[in-house]
Amino acid sequence: MESILHLLFLLQFLPLLSSSESYNPQVEYFMNCGSNTDFKHVDLRVFVGDENSNPSFSVGKGISVQYKNPLPSILPLYHTARIYTKISHYMLNITQTGYYLIRLYFFPFSFKKSHLADALFNVSASNFSLLSNFSVRNSSTEFPVIKEFFLKIDEGNFDIYFIPADETRFAFVNAIEALLLPPKFFIDYLTAIPPLRTIDAALRTLYRINVGGPEINDPLWRNWVPDNDYLIFGSSEQASCNGEPQESRQRPDYKDIAPDDVYRTCKSIDNNGSSNIPNITWRFNVSKEARHLVRLHVCDFFSPSPGTVKFDLNISTNFSTVIDPNSDNVSDMSAPLFYDYVVFSDDSGYMSFSIAPNKMSIKKVAFLNGLEIMEFVGNSTFEVPAEHETRKHIALKIGLAGGAALILVLILLLSICLRLNPIKAYF
Repeated sequence: MESILHLLFLLQFLPLLSSSESYNPQVEYFMNCGSNTDFKHVDLRVFVGDENSNPSFSVGKGISVQYKNPLPSILPLYHTARIYTKISHYMLNITQTGYYLIRLYFFPFSFKKSHLADALFNVSASNFSLLSNFSVRNSSTEFPVIKEFFLKIDEGNFDIYFIPADETRFAFVNAIEALLLPPKFFIDYLTAIPPLRTIDAALRTLYRINVGGPEINDPLWRNWVPDNDYLIFGSSEQASCNGEPQESRQRPDYKDIAPDDVYRTCKSIDNNGSSNIPNITWRFNVSKEARHLVRLHVCDFFSPSPGTVKFDLNISTNFSTVIDPNSDNVSDMSAPLFYDYVVFSDDSGYMSFSIAPNKMSIKKVAFLNGLEIMEFVGNSTFEVPAEHETRKHIALKIGLAGGAALILVLILLLSICLRLNPIKAYF
């Protein structure tokens, strides 16, 4: 039974080979933590051993540990880890300002008389608390545990801090990944209610759902999972969308937001015939009373002409809107579209999504192709110790101190000159 489980662990990476064409990240970082060798993934990503010097990143004080007797099915990426017994950091040399996708990889194993699963720690970056009191034991997912974040990073030094909790005295990480996202991946709408603002925020991925379709991976190595495990009302059968997504002439930037495979499948309600299903509803566990960015993906293969279909979207009990794929004078049919909404969760601990045909729609249809749920993370209370300040800050302080010293020297020289050669006053 154990060998079967490990075989399934290895097979989960095979969908990565099917990543479609499209966006190719122009700036990317892949680090194999605690290792002196590079690891080439089956999807062609090369994770560089962080024990070797590299101009694109630097490693704070830590200890490299190794998985002594790994099973053959465990990827070499998880054979090593870097552990921290006190506050330390990774520093990435960011060469281009923009929105980045950050992934942290955690796979616990035993070393000496300790186990990485016992670690309890925090992770902070750009004054955001990415992970708080994090333990792989408390994760609801299988190993490896992969945590994914989105945030805007300016050109220069970018630090990711690992902060051990007092209870366990160490933190760890197996691999780190950072990718520059396509332009307009996030678009802020400050006039929306609630306003959408991501430029000075950080987001943590909770769910990425391929509605009506199989598990897939995309060119950004994002994993999309089927929706059936979250479906609580409606058909679990896949609805045919009968067509290929077409590139939008009016919204060309949409093509890099999600892969075509997401838009090829959907779940739908068609109440024009004998169907009397009132809605399709999904439910997801989320943090209580938290702020989320919800992104819906739709591709309209149902409308014979613009303005034919619109449907209702309800999120829990505190958000509702009408989805009109042909709003804003968009006339491209079968074009991929996405909608972003800021939604607050209540104190129930879950968030439900329901779609239903709109009463005013000419054709009584509702459909959904994909869904993403991201949580806004809070600001960090962690203060950077003086010895961990970035080189930019240190250089700035040295420059200011040097400038002040130079001014004092000039004042002193001027004072000496005035004493030696007093200026005569003429009246």
